[in-house]
Amino acid sequence: MGFTTAERFVGSRPSIHKLFFTIYPDAAAVRRIARLQRDIRDRAGLWGKPTAMARLHISLNGLGVFGARPDRLVAEACEAVSHIRTPSFVVAFNTVKSWKGAPRPLVMLADEGDYGVRNLHSEIHEALAERNLVPGRERQFTPHLTLLRDRRETPEETISNLEWRVREFRLVDSLHGEGRHDLLGSWTLD
Repeated sequence: MGFTTAERFVGSRPSIHKLFFTIYPDAAAVRRIARLQRDIRDRAGLWGKPTAMARLHISLNGLGVFGARPDRLVAEACEAVSHIRTPSFVVAFNTVKSWKGAPRPLVMLADEGDYGVRNLHSEIHEALAERNLVPGRERQFTPHLTLLRDRRETPEETISNLEWRVREFRLVDSLHGEGRHDLLGSWTLD
């Protein structure tokens, strides 16, 4: 029995590796975020699939997108950030809103509760730039956590502070289309 063209190429697509530093919410915050995802979907009549609980995160600094995992770059980046000594901090989100995009990301944002995230982003950038692993100029950065993506835009909404203490940051390999983050390194905050 022969295979259709579509069947022949299933699983034969090359992997796409997106490498970035990130922080994840703790277990209690993940449960609160999951409730918020459900509440907003129900209230706003959204159909978009919520971000999986295991992949709820705040992206910090990207290293790039690659057809194969660049092991040398991973090792150099891990060494570069291993000297960062930042105290743990609390991140507190208080707003939910749709961003532009197709489909539109529905994200949590903070008015003032993201200082620690911004500081960690800057420290990671500085460590990577010193080794010429990223451009010297730091990109504009808005800390956010994506709840889901939907075609419909939802109005901005204030929420009770959804917060947690950040005690570590990680380097992950997000495999496009596979719905997972492979851990490449983690560092504890002081």
